Amino acid sequence: MMEDKNPTVFLYGNCEPFCWKAYKVNVKDKVTYSQLLKLFIEEYQKERKVEVDIKSIRVAVLGCITFKEINVKNLDSEISSEREFAVLFESLSPEDKRVFCRRGVSHDFLNLGLYFSQKKLYRCARKFLTISGIFGLKELIKFFSQLRDHNNIQRCLEKVRYYYPNDLEIEKIAAECYENSGEKEKALQIYSDNKDKLPIFNVAYERLKLTSKAKYSVDNIVHNAIDTTPIMSRELLFECALLYIRNKQYKEAIDLALQSIDLFSDFIRNFCLIPNVSKNIVNALTNSSLPPMYVASLALKIHKHGFAPHARKIAKHLFETFKNNFFCALIYVSMLFKCYKYEKLVNVVSSFIRSLPGYFYNFDTNLIKKLLESTQLFEGKLLYSESPPTIKKEDINEDDKNYFLYMLMIISLVFFLIGDIKFFKNFTRIFENYLLPSSKDYIGIANIPHMFYNIWLMHQSAYKILPNVSNINNSDSNLLVIGDVHAISCCNLRIDIRKKQYHITSLPIENLSIWDLRPESKKSSKVLFYRFVQRANQFPALLLVLGTRDCEIAIPKLCSKNFSKSQITIPSFVQIYMTVLEEISQFAPDSMIIVHSAFSRYPWSAAIVRLFNEELRKYVKDKYKFVYPFPANTANNFFATPGIENGIPDSRYPDRLRHLFKTICS
Repeated sequence: MMEDKNPTVFLYGNCEPFCWKAYKVNVKDKVTYSQLLKLFIEEYQKERKVEVDIKSIRVAVLGCITFKEINVKNLDSEISSEREFAVLFESLSPEDKRVFCRRGVSHDFLNLGLYFSQKKLYRCARKFLTISGIFGLKELIKFFSQLRDHNNIQRCLEKVRYYYPNDLEIEKIAAECYENSGEKEKALQIYSDNKDKLPIFNVAYERLKLTSKAKYSVDNIVHNAIDTTPIMSRELLFECALLYIRNKQYKEAIDLALQSIDLFSDFIRNFCLIPNVSKNIVNALTNSSLPPMYVASLALKIHKHGFAPHARKIAKHLFETFKNNFFCALIYVSMLFKCYKYEKLVNVVSSFIRSLPGYFYNFDTNLIKKLLESTQLFEGKLLYSESPPTIKKEDINEDDKNYFLYMLMIISLVFFLIGDIKFFKNFTRIFENYLLPSSKDYIGIANIPHMFYNIWLMHQSAYKILPNVSNINNSDSNLLVIGDVHAISCCNLRIDIRKKQYHITSLPIENLSIWDLRPESKKSSKVLFYRFVQRANQFPALLLVLGTRDCEIAIPKLCSKNFSKSQITIPSFVQIYMTVLEEISQFAPDSMIIVHSAFSRYPWSAAIVRLFNEELRKYVKDKYKFVYPFPANTANNFFATPGIENGIPDSRYPDRLRHLFKTICS
């Protein structure tokens, strides 16, 4: 520590309620160990209500790095460095002494915080890093930096810079914080003060002082920074890529980011937000030597950030280049499914099956052939070969088998959504050993990767309502249900309204939430939602199924970060929803708009869902119809929803929905 700063001395006892204490000591005051020990004993005696003889106490210091115990022989010596100050009572038993000699409880809190941060359990991590006090202050601000939580960085920035005045890592975080809060001069000053100490500061300094008019080559700055850094760091590559972007050298930025797989993955959003750069990303990824499965994962990220056409181009390239790659085929098929390009999806699946005759011969090709040729969509598109298999069954690993089964789920969902219930039933019966929970070969939820969870959820929801659905007829009048994946639970139901039958057409959209429909959002799910809504005027009634994902993910996340209470957060989501409903009213002025309640699928989200539905009902009751097709809660099932089974509406749901439609539309 610097002489003009205040080091911190930590003291700790053996057990609650007096666990540990931290004292801030000014070196200029020439505080001795004896003085600090006396203060500690006074507080200890008061807290524990015992008498302690200061002469019977041995004092030791724990090293900051090694944590080895060092006896303090001269208690009158001045405290001049940051150490843990351990108080050991000679009269204690050997076991109690070990408790005293252990690293302080602040270390335990710090280690727990780091552990939870690594596991991405951020609420727990923040709690333990915070209560570790000054000892964990540096890790706490690094944690906030990792989450890009600039508000909390600002709250503790002054304090952490006080205790770590020359720490370059903290200085970089401070500069980034000032930069994000618009205090450019403060950030420039920090970068300038440290640019000779570490190359990354010089790169950041050059980036920040660049203006849109003063464009010049920054290659020398980047190359010099990389050449003079002994160990290449992800942070340096990130800063160099930002410099290239600021200087509008987009190709160079992409090429640099591709040197680190993790860096490019994090940079996808930065690149996608820059006009005319998305084409460069497509070219870079389709011509890169990266593993195809990794490029496919990047394509999914690009799709998620609202650039679905570019993501499909990458996925199409991968599918055509790596014909036998199950994962690449599945990613392309899933993207086509998400954007409702069903005819192209069928062509891709047929092409994929033709490319692996050996595997499908072993998988029971006769069943697949019979299945795919049973519908006009596949007719004539599947070329079946009687030649010996070119790929043996044992050459296909378990992951490939699962990827193919996810593809089967998508195929079945396509025909369910277009109203071909006969095909869906035949398909489900043939592959029930793999697709339904009653079999040992079933791919359960525990084995399904997160990216395919919604496919599994929609398939199980469709199967659950199968006894209540019917094929669509060309003469049917249709009602439209649009929303998140739970909208599929209404699909293909027949409803009687004023002595006329209607068939429900559902348009479920993956990962759709109210939060993603706010004006500033660029998500692909929002684009698809409004594409459907603009055509809603042809339907006499429109049912909106939204809010479940918000209650399970977005609202809890915002409550833990930016809001202190759910009572503040939930109305803000309802207001976004009301704005969306007003826009829909303009697109479909002649359609009856019905709002479906959010689904309470889990005990831990039940309270949030209940508050959300109550708030939503209060706002929509005078303007739109509101439906809650679930039985009322009782004291015994307060944290559950009757009518929900394993997170999915049960088989009684269609009948309850029919009754509500008949009531509100009569």
